[in-house]
Amino acid sequence: MSRYFVGRPLKRGAWIAQSLAAALLAACDVGPLASCTASDTVICDIQRTEDIELVPDSRWFLVSELGGASTPGHILAIDPVTKERRVLAGTDIADAASPGAPQCGPPPAALKPRGFHLSKDGTGELRLLVIAGTRIERFRVEDPANDIAVAWDGCIDIPPEIQANDVAGFADGGLVVSHMYDPPRTELTDLGFVFGQKTGVAMAWSTDGTWTEVPGTDAAFANGIQVDPKTSRIYISSMFTQRVIGVDRDGGNRRESPRGPAQIDNLSWSDDGRMIGVGHTAVPIYGTRPCRALNGQSCAFPFAVVALDPTSLTPTTLYVQRRGNIPGASVAALKEGILTFGTAFGDRMSRVNLGAR
Repeated sequence: MSRYFVGRPLKRGAWIAQSLAAALLAACDVGPLASCTASDTVICDIQRTEDIELVPDSRWFLVSELGGASTPGHILAIDPVTKERRVLAGTDIADAASPGAPQCGPPPAALKPRGFHLSKDGTGELRLLVIAGTRIERFRVEDPANDIAVAWDGCIDIPPEIQANDVAGFADGGLVVSHMYDPPRTELTDLGFVFGQKTGVAMAWSTDGTWTEVPGTDAAFANGIQVDPKTSRIYISSMFTQRVIGVDRDGGNRRESPRGPAQIDNLSWSDDGRMIGVGHTAVPIYGTRPCRALNGQSCAFPFAVVALDPTSLTPTTLYVQRRGNIPGASVAALKEGILTFGTAFGDRMSRVNLGAR
């Protein structure tokens, strides 16, 4: 697969000067946080939350916990109100594949889950797709309203040329992933991100085993991806142009959001039908490097949360964080007016009541 660069028009000298000034200011807003202390608004002992999905008609959130460098990751079920935490999958995963499930090998010995997606298949059964290494693992979600559990239900190999970040599923069993950039990633690649060069795209997998590029989804570091369960419309974050792109499943009817305040990482659906995006608000790439250097310690950086109408893609800013006790957010879930944040830079999930501010 060959990608191309399309730089946006810039007065480069002025832009670089502004970026350097912004970097100096933003450096004051980036730094380590103290060890986690549980409270009404903080859930501890969760290592690097990569993604969150609301379980419909349930008290549960499903959480993708990446884990640490030497600790396993897990799929968790968390009740954010009671703080109950259940490990649904991580190691010793049994083969419970249903007839006709996609097969690429046995269940994984351990999980390092990244982006994932919860949706209903054509029969109404809840299905969880999880990006883990070079595969997409599929799980059935059982008894979601009560004693929630997951059962491994097959897997799909990700071709080596696809650098998959996030995944979303269709009711017919197909899926789509965000391909971030063509490898290898170098300093030149990172510089291209800073200037908004388009390096990624949405890639769709169909149940006949084929992968195809979704037209009209070229993005500057394709990151979070979602599918509208009613229309099968695809939404993808163009992280470093700070926009969200929407297309029909065949790539038609393309729409692009206005530039927003955040370099959106993950996208999620709220309980009121809006799309929620969250991301860093300072200098791209280089603004979060101080956090990456902390090797897993919780770290704050400036971020913002927006809600997007799925039809118009008009963004509304819901929340802005400069520097506080919330680690820099990778994902935000909105339910009943409360934002729940996960982070790839820490050991906790945090909650903010939008109505109480």
